[in-house]
Amino acid sequence: MMNRLNITFAALFLLLGSTAHGDSVVKNITKEANNFIEQSLFTFLEGNGTTEIQFSGLEDKRPEFSIMLLRPIKEYEESVFFTQFQLNHYYVINDERFALNMGLGYRKLLDDNNYFIGANIFFDVDDEENTRGSIGLELRSHSFQANINWYGGLSSPRTTSGLGVTEKVLNGFDMHLLGQVPYFPWATIHYVNDYWQAKKNPRNTYGEKLYLEMLIHENVLIEAGFQDDNLSQQVELLNVKFFYPGKKGKSLFDGFISDTAFVEGDMKERLLDKVERTNRIKVESSNASGVVIGRLD
Repeated sequence: MMNRLNITFAALFLLLGSTAHGDSVVKNITKEANNFIEQSLFTFLEGNGTTEIQFSGLEDKRPEFSIMLLRPIKEYEESVFFTQFQLNHYYVINDERFALNMGLGYRKLLDDNNYFIGANIFFDVDDEENTRGSIGLELRSHSFQANINWYGGLSSPRTTSGLGVTEKVLNGFDMHLLGQVPYFPWATIHYVNDYWQAKKNPRNTYGEKLYLEMLIHENVLIEAGFQDDNLSQQVELLNVKFFYPGKKGKSLFDGFISDTAFVEGDMKERLLDKVERTNRIKVESSNASGVVIGRLD
């Protein structure tokens, strides 16, 4: 045993006996490691899948953005396992907030590739250390889509550094239905119904959102509609969003009216589309005296 230790230490001594040689070894290892990380990151960013960079809120001088990467883990003839990451920047009242969504999903083509079904799980965390998990199901074709997601808070109540209030992540679910407007493939009607279970507030939150999405150009999208819930008055929605690279699908620039009522095609090309879900973490906030300020996201 001692002979083995002596041989090991002798080898290490010869390898690092000179400072110059030791520094050279460390530099070579560091260089190779950096090259590997850079190449792996480049391959991930440029690989098969969907990349979406979205900007909004420019008209209110409160710009918000998100960066989404969806990449396949394993692809089969009629199914795919994939991962989705999204970085979000938004505001909670006037407090700047960053949140990260990390998810795994599976999708399976059915009915001669006319539609697919899927399931996914996500973990969400923001820079105030609020954490949440979710499970989602989806059904999608070219002209119709249905998503339902269940969310569960994982973190204990947190006192925020920016607002100085206590936040608690809410449990809840949402259902998202959308369909193409007949003969207008660049226009889609969205209906969202959500429910969030209160912690201190005596009433749970349930709301609806109905809006028209119009893809003007592959890089420009307009949303117009209204949002209403049981805790606040109905508000009108008008959002302009910018995408890079271009968003998939027919845009107004591709033609105002289509010859067919609904877009049809092989859904295999849409297996790596973005998962529809609520990416902002829903929280309930209260001040030092325990008075509930409101539901924030």
